Amino acid sequence: MVCRHWRAAGTEALYRFVDLTFASERACARFLKTITRLPHLPGLVHGVAFPRLQMSSSEATLSVRSSRFALFGGRATNNSLDAAKLHTEIFLRCYPLQEVHFPTETVAPEIIQRGLLAAVRVAHVGFCSPASTGSVPVLPHLSHAHTLAVTHTAARHPSMHFLNGTESLIPTPALHLVTLHLANLVMPLPQWNALLASLRLTGTLRQLVVRTFMLALSQGDGRDLLLPDDVLPVAGTLERLEVGTVLREPGALHMMPHLRTLSTHVAFPTVLPAPRALPRALRVFRIVDDRRGGVGSGDSWAWPVARFVKALLSDRPPELESVEVEAGISKWDELKDWTVLAWCLRQACAHVGVQLKIDIRGKSSSLRKFELTFLASSPSPIGCLR
Repeated sequence: MVCRHWRAAGTEALYRFVDLTFASERACARFLKTITRLPHLPGLVHGVAFPRLQMSSSEATLSVRSSRFALFGGRATNNSLDAAKLHTEIFLRCYPLQEVHFPTETVAPEIIQRGLLAAVRVAHVGFCSPASTGSVPVLPHLSHAHTLAVTHTAARHPSMHFLNGTESLIPTPALHLVTLHLANLVMPLPQWNALLASLRLTGTLRQLVVRTFMLALSQGDGRDLLLPDDVLPVAGTLERLEVGTVLREPGALHMMPHLRTLSTHVAFPTVLPAPRALPRALRVFRIVDDRRGGVGSGDSWAWPVARFVKALLSDRPPELESVEVEAGISKWDELKDWTVLAWCLRQACAHVGVQLKIDIRGKSSSLRKFELTFLASSPSPIGCLR
């Protein structure tokens, strides 16, 4: 609810990006009915996140169960509404959409044929089934996208079969990507090399995010460690890198002269690179606790991270502005360690003019809803129990 003077601005903000990922089929159809009835609304929509629907590969349909609702007015029936047709109608009425989040299972051929994806600038593409990558080749038609995220949204552990047929993941030569985000994927090494080779030709890639990602090697082997040669084609243009493992080989990070933000998701603080190995242009260094086997299965993160941050401050890159840490705790004793160390680190960071932020989240059953943040600018931590 907003006052009358703010109604126009509130409506514009409300419809700028429409998130339907959590909506029911009835809500999606109601949104289409609304923009059909009020023709000025589609012009306010700049982006849409379509729902990840549970559908078989043979038919993608939405069941409209309500006996009181109909898509275009009148009385509803118990007929099924084709999900692909629903997406196409929203695309057509809101064209041109600048940002789209969608599962490939419900991308209708009509969307491809009409060239509706050509106007998209930010695309989040989700694959929900092993066979979905070959169903509709949507990625080559995102010819003007500058941000592309490709994720596997269904399986927690993606199978090798999932990415065997994704030659269409390689962008067209005309695609000038600035940001590429890959998550929950297993990609054959030759395809990864072809992907980065095509991005090297454009020289526009600035941000690379690779999470829960594995390169498939020959004879069924694979590795989740990115080697220097793996990112060499785009190393000269990267300004932000977020990886599940850290490039520890000597000189691996120095080959990225423009890297300003580095986010590392690691299971052990001991695998963090030596401070002297960090790029000289680095401004933000973020360390994320990525222990897969359970937080309580290993030693406390507090002391190893504190030692690393102390060493980093002593031999820091000249442009370093901020250090951020995200860690999980399973026992209250770990919180005591973090409280003491955060106070000490805050003093050390303030002495050299570096900002510090430490986010602590409970990950055990007793601390599941616990969050605490230490900021260099705040004399006391900010916490909440959700």
